[in-house]
Amino acid sequence: MFDKKKILDNFQFSEVNANYFVLDKDEQTNLYGWITLDESFNDFLSLLRDEIEYSWGKEYSNLKDYNFYYIDLENKYNLVEINNEVIYRQARKLKEPYFAILHKDIKSKIVQNIPLLYEWFIGISSKF
Repeated sequence: MFDKKKILDNFQFSEVNANYFVLDKDEQTNLYGWITLDESFNDFLSLLRDEIEYSWGKEYSNLKDYNFYYIDLENKYNLVEINNEVIYRQARKLKEPYFAILHKDIKSKIVQNIPLLYEWFIGISSKF
C-alpha cells in the first residue's frame, strides 16, 4: 500500500522559469527579469504582454511587433525563433532557458550582434 501523505509531502510542481530580455525597436529601451514558463505558448505570451504593459505602457504591449527567441547555448549563442507550440515546448525543456523578445525591426539573429542583449546575457549567464 502506498503512503499518500508521504507522496504529497514529496510532490514538487514542475514549474519552469526562464530569464528573459525584451528589446524595443530603438535598441535602447529594454526590460529583463525572470518569468514562469506556462504550459502553453499562448499563456506565456499573455503573461509577457502583462509585464510589458505594466513596465512600458499599453502602447508597447502589442506582441505582433515582436519576435520571440530562445538563446541556443550549444550553437554559438544563436537565436532560435519560437513561433509555435512545438518550439516553445522544446525551449521550455532546456536546462537553462534564456528568452529574447526583440522588436521586429531588429534583424540580427546572433546575440553578439545586439549589444544590450549580449551585455545582459553575459552578465546573467556568468552568475551561474
